[in-house]
Amino acid sequence: MRKLLELFGLSRPVFQTVRAALPTPAREPTFDSSRGDPLARQARKALEHGDWEPAAALMDSPMSPDDRQFYSDVLAECPERPEWTAAWKRTRPNSPSAWLMDGAQAVNGAWEARGDGHAETVKEEAIAVFFARLEEADASLQRAASLDPGDATPWSWLIRTAIGLQLDKDEIGRRFNESTRRAPQHRQAHTARMQSLCQKWYGSNAEMWDFVRTSTAGIEPGSPLHVLTAEAHIETWFASANEEGLVPADFFREPAIQRSLRAAAEAAFDPRGFKPGIDSLRNRNYFAFCFWKAGMHREAATQFAAIGNWVTESPWCFVGQPAAMFARAQSECSGSSLAAAA
Repeated sequence: MRKLLELFGLSRPVFQTVRAALPTPAREPTFDSSRGDPLARQARKALEHGDWEPAAALMDSPMSPDDRQFYSDVLAECPERPEWTAAWKRTRPNSPSAWLMDGAQAVNGAWEARGDGHAETVKEEAIAVFFARLEEADASLQRAASLDPGDATPWSWLIRTAIGLQLDKDEIGRRFNESTRRAPQHRQAHTARMQSLCQKWYGSNAEMWDFVRTSTAGIEPGSPLHVLTAEAHIETWFASANEEGLVPADFFREPAIQRSLRAAAEAAFDPRGFKPGIDSLRNRNYFAFCFWKAGMHREAATQFAAIGNWVTESPWCFVGQPAAMFARAQSECSGSSLAAAA
């Protein structure tokens, strides 16, 4: 671990395992996919210059399943297939991390090629690239899983490839079970599985909510899985759009939804079990968004205070430019900041 920190030019206490660091507060709302984590930033910077070794040192270090997921997400953000993935695999052909990052990057590259439009708006050549890259990603992620049988992260990514490749529900469920067998409360695996069950993919509101209730029933205070409730309300909001694609402005102001959000947030950040981490910044962004849309400014202000201006792309991108929408919501809820602190 000391060598890893020296490699990045960082100095902080040596931990037995790498832990994604809670960043110092940003001065203004800032969208940064690394969420201010110094190791993620340094590894990303090296990758931009084709140097994969810092990323390899980071990904090969022991860490929690959620942190490994976070770092794989951040380091995979290259829209085109970069040379460093091939160099990493060529130099270390039996490295699980090399194949994991090759597959993760290919997943992102597939969606970049496809674009965000509805299926009928995507050009035929883009669809061909999309499926080809997903098939490559699936093969690399399967290789990563076989090289490190205890790692939940390839299986979490494999849920995403299964959705894009339109594999059947049973196969998606199998991949989810493989991930959670290794990390029972893997937040990203649960989010991906929930997505596969929502109305826009393979399921319905009822199937999605059944999964959310089952996943959050009886789990301890402070579990990150409580954020699934906020995510599911957002998906239900999308599903309620009319024929013109407009969603109801007052959806989140329904009393039952407000009660549900308040209870979920209290459970997610219950001090009896909550441990601040890099993923908790993402989850707080989801609750802040929902509370803002619900007109629950006091509750939103509590989340904004804890976020410290670190903006995640989702869910703010659903309503505009992430940092700008975050700043707007933060400003509208700022009058409740003193009340939230009381």
